Amino acid sequence: MRNRLAFFILGILLAGCSVTRTLDDGQLLYKKTTINVDAPKNEKSISKEISDIPEPKPNIWLLNTVPLRLWFYNLAGDSVPEKGFRHWMQNKLGRPPVIYKDYYVSTTKKELATALQNIGYFTSQISSEEKIDNKKIELTYNIKVSEPYQINNISYPEPTDSLSYYISQQKYQSLIDSGAQFNLDVLLTERNRIADHLKNKGFYYFSADYLLFELDTSKNKLVDVKLTIKEDAAKRIRDIYYLDDIYVYHNYNLFNNQKTERDTSYLNGIYHLTDKSKMDVKNDVLNNSITLIPNNRYRTEDYSISINKLLGLGTYKFVNIEFTTSENSDSSKLDSHIYLTQSPKRYMRAKVEATTKSNDYSGPGLNLSYNDRNLFQGAEHFMINLEGRFESQIAQNNRATNSYEVGVNTELNIPRFITPFFDANNYLAQRYTPQTSIKAGYSYLDRGELFTINKFNLSYGYKWNETKNRSHEVNLVSVDFLEAGHISDLLSDNYIIKRNFKEQFIFSLNYTYTFNELQSEKGFNNFFSSTVELAGNSVSLLDELINKGSAPDKNSKVFGTVYSQYAKFSIDYRTYINSGSYNKLAGRVFMGIGIPYGNSRYLPYNKQFYSGGISSIRAFPSRSLGPGTYVQPDSLQSSYSLEQAGDIKLEMNLEYRFSIYKFFKGAVFTDAGNIWLLNKDEEIQGGEFNKSAFLNQLAVGTGAGFRLDASFFVLRMDIAFPLRIPYLPENERWVIDKVNFSSKSWRNNNLVFNLAIGYPF
Repeated sequence: MRNRLAFFILGILLAGCSVTRTLDDGQLLYKKTTINVDAPKNEKSISKEISDIPEPKPNIWLLNTVPLRLWFYNLAGDSVPEKGFRHWMQNKLGRPPVIYKDYYVSTTKKELATALQNIGYFTSQISSEEKIDNKKIELTYNIKVSEPYQINNISYPEPTDSLSYYISQQKYQSLIDSGAQFNLDVLLTERNRIADHLKNKGFYYFSADYLLFELDTSKNKLVDVKLTIKEDAAKRIRDIYYLDDIYVYHNYNLFNNQKTERDTSYLNGIYHLTDKSKMDVKNDVLNNSITLIPNNRYRTEDYSISINKLLGLGTYKFVNIEFTTSENSDSSKLDSHIYLTQSPKRYMRAKVEATTKSNDYSGPGLNLSYNDRNLFQGAEHFMINLEGRFESQIAQNNRATNSYEVGVNTELNIPRFITPFFDANNYLAQRYTPQTSIKAGYSYLDRGELFTINKFNLSYGYKWNETKNRSHEVNLVSVDFLEAGHISDLLSDNYIIKRNFKEQFIFSLNYTYTFNELQSEKGFNNFFSSTVELAGNSVSLLDELINKGSAPDKNSKVFGTVYSQYAKFSIDYRTYINSGSYNKLAGRVFMGIGIPYGNSRYLPYNKQFYSGGISSIRAFPSRSLGPGTYVQPDSLQSSYSLEQAGDIKLEMNLEYRFSIYKFFKGAVFTDAGNIWLLNKDEEIQGGEFNKSAFLNQLAVGTGAGFRLDASFFVLRMDIAFPLRIPYLPENERWVIDKVNFSSKSWRNNNLVFNLAIGYPF
């Protein structure tokens, strides 16, 4: 073993030496750059600001001994063909040597000095040192700075016309603070903010480039900042522009538009140019999505909102708006030209899939869907999905359980609020396109000789975005009906089956608020979603009215079925800390509680919480955890896997994601959580929630995984094992000391493999 280690170390050392053999005489391999900062304070923040400046980046050295990618590059040899293994090795695994050039030092010194000035260090001393060893060079830059300059006075232009007046008013919202350290980025941000404000006041031709900052650094460590308008700017940047004619080009063809004959119609100040040979969105629907209004001032905000709302209709592939100086009036008028390129009106999709679940059910599935993006010429999006799947589970006794499921789901999304008493579009749909959503579905599940289930659902509700990051969804009516058919003798006496598979009628109202900034490029992003659901109250009120004021019974029915009453609340919070182009730390906390009351003693089957599985506690099979410390009897475990559920859920996940090579990614993770019952149930021992004991009942698991991340498609493979098992005796729940990867028995009983599409959160 020692000899092998010695040979391995020797191999690395020889590889480190060999990378310079291909260099010509006088050439040096650029190995490393070091920056040392000597400052009165904030040395770390200064180093961070300038750390990426030295160029080019040297070859990466493994353990400071061998540049592995350069070694692969040289290993491919000379005269590498344009394809094949050597080409792949040199161009994919390898990287060519970074040869040192004499001008690197002088160029880098200038860039470092400029970067320091941009953050307030106008005077700096920068020296460099070279270390040459065996045709390799290392550069060290030593930087010494004194106290940074601070902002003293800020002045804005005196108002002499409309432009200077609006600029001068912005001093009250200025981002530049007197006494703050000088920072060029703050000045540039302030300039862009003022330019955006002016564009929204009608200054169509104005841009940030017409604003200049004059700096006076004659005072000791102080900077006077004066904002001015570029003197040689064209006159038109000072003019306020108003909208004149608005033209909408329906069915605009990006490549062959000149050959299209169009009819022109006029509606509420907007001209519509349509191709009558094609079905199109009605003019009044488009008008409602266009916030540009003739004779109003030009505003960039109206331009952006119009594009967002037109794209939000879901009918158009491209939306482009151009403004031209009006030919029918004075020069301060703009004509608006809105070009709409349609997506295909109808399309069909067929998807074949193979599923492997952590509850050991596996099998193929087929999904057929038909979509119409403009069903009634009002940009209504109609979808119908037909799906079927066959799955089989092999239990521990090698007895196969087959499962069949077929279903049909329909959905109609209408791009506006349809409200009975008032027009909500004027209040809630000012920036984004809302949707009225109507859904209906039916599915039939046949779990072989175990049981069958019929499920019906119907809902009516609204979706809308308040801002770019905030969205709302409310279902005013949500109806679910579950009917269990044949239940085998093996399960008919099981308490959990009896409880969960009763006929259920749910008439509920639910609301979801979502805050999502995951599209932001910030280093720290958050996601928050909260849902409130109330069920059975309106039915109970109707029941009470029918019963002439008498309180309904515990088993009151509607359509011959006992209806459910409960309140359900859930919170899903996620945070992401980015530490590179892909590397990130992702965390999630989920909390949920369902409170049955009135007609119900527990939540309906399809509204209960579950734990365990591919996007939950991955060290445990799907829906196998809890509630509390409950564990299924051996008689059930040895034959069939039953889904365990509860009224309360707490779950926490922490995952570090990192890049391996291109679209190959990796992750290590830890999951913790469990579910509980709100009310004690004698048949489910240990399942009730106890505020003094629930932390001691958390399951904990850990693992690692690979992701094939092609942006539009993510295939995830995770393998996990438990660290803490809540249903074991209280002093034996931590099982870290029992982890034994070399034991086949331990692997069979503890390793859980998860294969999934997409990230867990």
